[in-house]
Amino acid sequence: MKKKIHYSTNKFHYTITTLGILALILVFAGCNKNIPNEVLTIDITKDYPKKEIAFQDIANVSYIPLEKNNEHPFHGNISDFKNDKIIAYNYSGGDIFIFSKNGKIENIINHLGDGPEEYNAINGIIYDESANELFVNNNRKNKILVYDLQGEFKRSLNYLEDRKYQSICLFDGELIVCDDLEKNESSTFFTISKTDGSMQKEIGPYFSNRIPPTTSEDLGNNTILSMIINYRKTAFSFDNNLILNDISSDTIFQYTKKNSLQPRIIQTPSVQNSTPAEILIAEFETKQILFMRRIVKEFIYDKNDLSAGISGRGNNLLYDKTNNEIYEPYFFNNQILTEQETGIGSAFNGFFVNKYDAFNLIDYYENRELEAELAEIASKLDINDNPVLMVVDYN
Repeated sequence: MKKKIHYSTNKFHYTITTLGILALILVFAGCNKNIPNEVLTIDITKDYPKKEIAFQDIANVSYIPLEKNNEHPFHGNISDFKNDKIIAYNYSGGDIFIFSKNGKIENIINHLGDGPEEYNAINGIIYDESANELFVNNNRKNKILVYDLQGEFKRSLNYLEDRKYQSICLFDGELIVCDDLEKNESSTFFTISKTDGSMQKEIGPYFSNRIPPTTSEDLGNNTILSMIINYRKTAFSFDNNLILNDISSDTIFQYTKKNSLQPRIIQTPSVQNSTPAEILIAEFETKQILFMRRIVKEFIYDKNDLSAGISGRGNNLLYDKTNNEIYEPYFFNNQILTEQETGIGSAFNGFFVNKYDAFNLIDYYENRELEAELAEIASKLDINDNPVLMVVDYN
């Protein structure tokens, strides 16, 4: 029988399995300097100055307490946020939540199962406003399942042969897929029909020598460490373009509404020539800032004491378009007096969303560590309430 030990730290979660694999999900980093709307060339080996930045100093910050359903508590991911709908799902159990923009529950959907109209895992959900439909990506079944907002099954879209859909998104009415980033010579991004899942067009980029998203190291004693590069979004919208990340590419591209693939950011040195691989990922952009991450495919650990923690190297960088400068940012919420560094959560078009668990906010409040609006919200919370969302909006 295999012995499995699970560890967690504030930043990383990993499992060590004797005669098995440790899966490590990394958080990573990167960024640069240049004139907005021009191609940026980014030296990811350079040390940039550190800077403390309060969210309230650079954006409009608001809070949304999510309504609670006692039988279906929310403990998962904000998957989509468009105008008047917040789409979320639990990491396990199959619950899909539709909240109003004010956090009120409009519907809870659950079709977890192995039937033809059910999903057995959720690997992301997108909301199509034009048709009021939800597209649920299901890697285990190799298909996308489509439901209306009442939870009625509409249709399923089978994956194309020999493809694994890492992520999906909507752009200019098109359903765009990011492949699993491992197949040589195949296009990373392509569009499929929202009706039947058939291939519409290849977008690119193409590579003859792809960098795999995983790496492993044999520690001996039948123990193997395995690292999985797992970033929040392979694609995101900005300024009527779609920003596309590919870990094998020195270039981060933008895909325009005219179906043109153009370079947006170029990293130096080349990811193909660096050992270990150093990878640049763009995660969020507005007219004021560009937030990126740099990842190094390398383990940092004490071989004699794995319980002390295993991490990867990397750092966050922020390009400030207003003054053409780059920082290594230390983000914080100035309404939490003792809060440590806070990253960006689920990023959308011009804003991102972080979650605060109710029990944490109550603890802050009881210790007089909250101010202003967040203190007022926390004073009304119950320990079993759903999380409170912080919306950091640059629009």
